[in-house]
Amino acid sequence: MNLKSRVKMFSEVIASNSDVKTPRCLGGRSMGARAAVMAAESATHLVLVSYPLHTTKETRDQVLLDLPPSTKVIFVCGDRDEMCDLERLEEVRGKMKCNTWRVVVENADHGMNVKPKAGTQEVGRKTGDIVAMWLKASDVSLREGRITWNSDEETAQWSGWYLGDSGPRMNVDAQIRPSSGATVKKEHGRKRKKELTDIHDPEEHGFTRSRKHHKA
Repeated sequence: MNLKSRVKMFSEVIASNSDVKTPRCLGGRSMGARAAVMAAESATHLVLVSYPLHTTKETRDQVLLDLPPSTKVIFVCGDRDEMCDLERLEEVRGKMKCNTWRVVVENADHGMNVKPKAGTQEVGRKTGDIVAMWLKASDVSLREGRITWNSDEETAQWSGWYLGDSGPRMNVDAQIRPSSGATVKKEHGRKRKKELTDIHDPEEHGFTRSRKHHKA
């Protein structure tokens, strides 16, 4: 399925649910993430996994810069993703009009694969938990987090949210209290303070996404 077809698919899903009053969330991975942004006219939340921000010749940032301030965007990206350099993503986030969050998966590539392969599935599950919690409640003063595969314990570990500087800022005191068991971590300058433990909330929150893994 090419990019145009994916955008059309998202648009048809939105049109068929025009009477739904709850927040609309679109999401996808790689090309699916691009399509979600392009079809996001009435979406309130975007889940962008492995967003293909750039090629060797261009940066695909204009569609992100055009998103309205009312949209909430979460980027999920691997630090080995050759199509989404973290520094370039930070530059783009700083220019976007809407609030953005970022989850970095350590040692993950564009396909969200980690080394060793045994960790890929567990990292995917943890990522889903984090995104589900974000859809339930997000804090504009806590915008960054990391997922790490611990080979010794064979678990995907979540750093907790900490202070991020990208995107429009609001009063950092106007925070949403985390649910019981959630992890929150604040960063003041380069100092981070741990407050709770970890997120273990299996509650599922549905969102439309592209499931096929194609190159962008």
